[in-house]
Amino acid sequence: MSRLRMLFRHDLTSYAKEKVMVAALIFVPTLLAYFISEHIMWLTIMLLFISLFTALFAPFYLASHICANMRTKQDAIQFAMLPATNVEKFLVRFVDYAFLPTVIVILAVAAISLVTGFLYSLGHFDKLIEAVDYFLKVTEEQWQVVFSQLHEHLFTFNVFSFLVLMLISYGFDISIAVLGGCIFKRFALVKTWLCYLLIAVTCGSFFGGIFIHHIDETLLNFNIDNEVFLRTIWTQIGIFVALIAATLYGSYVLFKRKQIL
Repeated sequence: MSRLRMLFRHDLTSYAKEKVMVAALIFVPTLLAYFISEHIMWLTIMLLFISLFTALFAPFYLASHICANMRTKQDAIQFAMLPATNVEKFLVRFVDYAFLPTVIVILAVAAISLVTGFLYSLGHFDKLIEAVDYFLKVTEEQWQVVFSQLHEHLFTFNVFSFLVLMLISYGFDISIAVLGGCIFKRFALVKTWLCYLLIAVTCGSFFGGIFIHHIDETLLNFNIDNEVFLRTIWTQIGIFVALIAATLYGSYVLFKRKQIL
């Protein structure tokens, strides 16, 4: 534990710039949007878009940088000489680049809520609320459907299972970004998503009809507490968990080899 703590402290202090930048790109534009919301509406919307875009994609971007400290041979040798096992190094890098960014996004959003709540208590908040409403108007109907479903069935096991599936799906996407970061040296996230899209299009051309039928059946049974829906959801959760385990194992194998190549 002492070795893990020292390794994590070294990694966190040596590569803290990216995390600070992510938090700043979420917090600062939203704060600026508050102060200019009564004067420049289009700039307010753009700043809110920057915050939202950063919050959505920063975790995947940072997860793809898990091997960024081994891009050159000298960096790889220096990292290999650290007094820790490969498992410990991979665990620390995974926590620092795949888990911590999500925590940073959550904390940044919480800080925004606290600050804007305080500013709201001082008044003059109507313009920012108007900007947010305009920003979400494009997907207003979709948001209403989702929130009405969640409100009506908030405490059912169906909704809990569906939320678990969404969380596991998010974890799978993060693991894919980690795997891409272990494969590609430069522009890892872009190359990973292109490969991901190519595989999805290829599989969709063969299994698209089955997949769409499966999704329609799942959504049709969402409001009904039946065994078909739960069995389908938990089968998908099991598949995603197996894929996450396989992806992380492959990432670890590539991560271990990068210190030698």
